[in-house]
Amino acid sequence: INFSAILPDSSKEAFSSMAHNVLAGNNTEYEVNYPDGSGSTNWYFIRMYSIQKGDEYNFGICISISNITGQKNAELERNKMTADLIQHNKDLEQFAYIVSHNLRAHVANIIGISDAVLNMSLDERENKGMMQGLFSCAKKLDSVILDLNHILQVEREVSENREGVRFSGLLNDIKSSLSNLMKKEPAF
Repeated sequence: INFSAILPDSSKEAFSSMAHNVLAGNNTEYEVNYPDGSGSTNWYFIRMYSIQKGDEYNFGICISISNITGQKNAELERNKMTADLIQHNKDLEQFAYIVSHNLRAHVANIIGISDAVLNMSLDERENKGMMQGLFSCAKKLDSVILDLNHILQVEREVSENREGVRFSGLLNDIKSSLSNLMKKEPAF
């Protein structure tokens, strides 16, 4: 069988090069994907071996093709999940740093002011000033916590509203909905 006759034109040159390489005695194996008619992609594992007639010369090529679409899709999904988890971890580390940095300054101020109020002899005016400072720090701390809660809420809403879009299907839907208009008006 002339295998190159059933290949897409875009793959013929690469196949020819590999076939010459295999006939030279270099067996090869590789993965390749091709779109099917429905907009999905099929993955194949291809092995190419030379067939020798004794030690004299290569008689031909044996090509083994295995459909690995299921395994490849699982691998791609696993890789995507791993990448998402790594990114999520980085986001959590950054969030933890921001929380610790932003909260720590206000907590340190509250502790300092509280310590001063408890351990120092202050007159009424100084005590009132310290209490106002304590109240101000507590309000700032509350504001930071509210901001952090808002950030978490926005991130949760963004991640909940994600959905995959198949552009080929979307394009077909648009073409279908505009078909009458395209018939009436010249369209490119």
